[in-house]
Amino acid sequence: MSKRTTCPTWCDTEHNDVDVEHTSDQHDLSTPRGDVATQLRQDPGGRPYIAIATFEHESPDVLGEAELSLDDAEILGKLLLARVAAARSR
Repeated sequence: MSKRTTCPTWCDTEHNDVDVEHTSDQHDLSTPRGDVATQLRQDPGGRPYIAIATFEHESPDVLGEAELSLDDAEILGKLLLARVAAARSR
């Protein structure tokens, strides 16, 4: 039997039930090279994860998708910040 999950504080979905999918609001980053959307999600009985999708600029067509555990998302965030710091330290 899966663990029951109540609605977490970050959930932006209108519901009062347990064991439903929870989703946060979506954050979008629009760049000249394309758009990136991120959202926090949790499936019934599961752990929260970060969903990431990339799109062509102003297009609804998904180019790529990834689902990252919170630990993996934290590692990716640190790696991205390290790359930015390295690029700016010229």
